[in-house]
Amino acid sequence: MPPVPLAIPGHIAINNVPGGGGFPPPTDEDDPCPELQDVINNIKNQCLKAMVDIAIQKDIKFDLNNSMKSIFDQNTDFNLNFIDAAPNSFSKPTVDGDTHIDHSGSTKLANGRIMLQSMDLSIRMNTNLATGSKEYVAATIMHEALHAYLDFSQTIINQHIDIATNYINSMQQQLLNMFPSTLTPDDAFALAWGGLKDDAVTLYSRLSTAQKDNITIANKNFKSGAMGQPCTP
Repeated sequence: MPPVPLAIPGHIAINNVPGGGGFPPPTDEDDPCPELQDVINNIKNQCLKAMVDIAIQKDIKFDLNNSMKSIFDQNTDFNLNFIDAAPNSFSKPTVDGDTHIDHSGSTKLANGRIMLQSMDLSIRMNTNLATGSKEYVAATIMHEALHAYLDFSQTIINQHIDIATNYINSMQQQLLNMFPSTLTPDDAFALAWGGLKDDAVTLYSRLSTAQKDNITIANKNFKSGAMGQPCTP
């Protein structure tokens, strides 16, 4: 019998597997309308919209069996929506993006656990990102898409620690595949680490001084547009 989903405040449980997907991607038999697109790009800023389109086309990989399309684009019950928002709508104007979840269609069991039946996720992108580089925007999209995936698969640890533990190498390689002429392996590694060090303190402490310095420098320069390709439509 598969494990019963756990209810953890602020998150949804598919199954209690640390950092992994809960169940296989649905088949056409599971979804009567498999052609219906449920990864939706509602971003209005032309630069950010174009970058999300590329991310959808490339299909961000989470692990060997799960990707953004396999989870959110093949099942009408699990939907992912990208939108942009003004800087002052975030907890801090400097926040690059965030992920919001609605699982009101799920059932709370008598023992306090949740049986997930549907989920709508929204990724908000800060419009200020359009002043930076395409490489930084792509890293931000990957970061927020991972939050969506970890809400779906129900990581049982802090999500930033999970990303730092299990997904840095994958993010680094996907960024290098997207930008082979403008990213070095070191810079792709640094961008993958963006936004993680304050939570993944132990893992960050194990990095070399050169790696730590480049995480700070690369994220600053790619975010400002001093490095990388300008984020133009």
